[in-house]
Amino acid sequence: MENQKILTGSGASGKKKVRKAVQNTLAMLAACIVLTLMVYPLIYTVLNSLKSFEDFSSHPQYSLPKALYFENYTKVFENNFVRYFGNSVLIAVLVVIFTVVFAAMAAFAISKLRFRGQKKMEIFFLLGLMIPYQVALLPLFLTYSKMGILNTYFCLVLPQVAFGLPFSIQLFLAFFSQSAPKSSRNVILLPRR
Repeated sequence: MENQKILTGSGASGKKKVRKAVQNTLAMLAACIVLTLMVYPLIYTVLNSLKSFEDFSSHPQYSLPKALYFENYTKVFENNFVRYFGNSVLIAVLVVIFTVVFAAMAAFAISKLRFRGQKKMEIFFLLGLMIPYQVALLPLFLTYSKMGILNTYFCLVLPQVAFGLPFSIQLFLAFFSQSAPKSSRNVILLPRR
């Protein structure tokens, strides 16, 4: 009888091990498929960037380059690439700084200070998530054109900050409502005399 219990116990344990091995194999297979789907566009781009124009146009795009052609990279740097890249970095840094600063201040005020219309203010910012960026492109262009500020950093930074604020405020609201204690409000308020 004891031998039967031991065999039954080890059989159940063996089935669990087999099931766990199958689950691990399936998970690894799914991870490999996802990795391939994520990495393939990068590999495809790099391989095609190393082809000459003739090689690119005459052979299938998924083929390997016949010879490595690095002149494509030197051509990129001859055409103001560094300036364009610098502009993109500057715009991104300005947008992130302004969005984080304004969203943190607004969310802190909404979550920690008590005032009339507080819930309405939170809903107002939440409604900002429902407006797609593309809806404002034409009105913004016309407004900036009339103001004469097209092709400036200001007309690139302002809309991105404005459309990034609702989402950022919601993130900060969740953070402040769960992590920052109520006593931290006293730190920012000036003492009354």
